[in-house]
Amino acid sequence: MSDIHRQMHLRTRKEHRCAYCGSTIAKGSVVLCEHGVYDHQPYRRYACGKCEPHVDAFWKWCRYECENPLDESFAYFLELESE
Repeated sequence: MSDIHRQMHLRTRKEHRCAYCGSTIAKGSVVLCEHGVYDHQPYRRYACGKCEPHVDAFWKWCRYECENPLDESFAYFLELESE
């Protein structure tokens, strides 16, 4: 689990990539930004509007640990949710 974790909504000032699905997030979009420190390493990731509604449930599902690539684990989670 993260040593520090915060979430906030912000308007992007440049293009970003969604950490959960890999899609491009356009400049000027309002997104979920997660940032913090994990294992003594800082991180920052962005979630697009399509993925954001599922982010909290995803992290609860994987018990706040993700050993596989995040986008692959998230895609698997969405498949399970749709069944």
